[in-house]
Amino acid sequence: FERLMRAVSPAEIERCLMQYGKQFLDTLVEKQVAIDGKKLRGTRPTSKGTQGDYLLNAFVCENELVIGQMALQNKENEITAIPNLLNNIDITGATVTIDAIGTQVNIAQQILDKGADYMLAAKDNQKFTRMAIAETFSLNPKAIIDQYSDLDGGHGRVEERVCQIMRAESMVDNEIEGRWPGLKTFVKVTSKVSKGDTTEESVRYYISSDDYPKAKYYYLLARGHWGIENQLHWHLDVTFHEDASRARMDYAPQNLSLIRKLHFSSSDPSLLNMIQIAPNPK
Repeated sequence: FERLMRAVSPAEIERCLMQYGKQFLDTLVEKQVAIDGKKLRGTRPTSKGTQGDYLLNAFVCENELVIGQMALQNKENEITAIPNLLNNIDITGATVTIDAIGTQVNIAQQILDKGADYMLAAKDNQKFTRMAIAETFSLNPKAIIDQYSDLDGGHGRVEERVCQIMRAESMVDNEIEGRWPGLKTFVKVTSKVSKGDTTEESVRYYISSDDYPKAKYYYLLARGHWGIENQLHWHLDVTFHEDASRARMDYAPQNLSLIRKLHFSSSDPSLLNMIQIAPNPK
């Protein structure tokens, strides 16, 4: 079985994945597409050499469906791989969420060019943008147009999350605002975690091309993005033991991960028939 997976072109199995996915999801309008990467730790050899294969995934959060995958050699290549992955999928009408590594001007423009909106994390890789957003929220609180809060807890732990939004035009630094194409909204999510006598606070900032005036919408996008970790990546490791797989030759790691994602989405046996009838599998 592993020898077969080493030989079959990943593009063929990806074709089956997209063809099968269209039976359930023919449009991504008003859907959230989260893009994030996962390292296949079992592909790392014990001797010196590659650090392990790294796969970039496109995940429709509402449907828990993988619609695209791209293999990388090292995580540092993710910036160049995200545009290639976006070129392979139709994201018209969707909102694309990416963590800080994808917060790049060219990626934001590409998302807009493909008829979608973006919500991108602003962290230290975009230090001046992050600082400018934080300063705007601090110095101009009257510009906040909406706020939403959520509270949950368990096992002696309580977490309060507050999401605030403001128009990008509220920023004093016009250079920062003009740098990001289609920028409409700044988002601030503050999380306070209390356990016993200790409280930890963290703040995350986002930029978005969407102009919806309700903070809850952006809060759900921020929370929904982690669905790719909590749903897809968690199941790949815990249910399918992906990190324990030692297959590392040729196309085997990439193909086996695709097969696991097909099973994650559905157990329909027609998937196997689709692969069997595929022309020129090598």
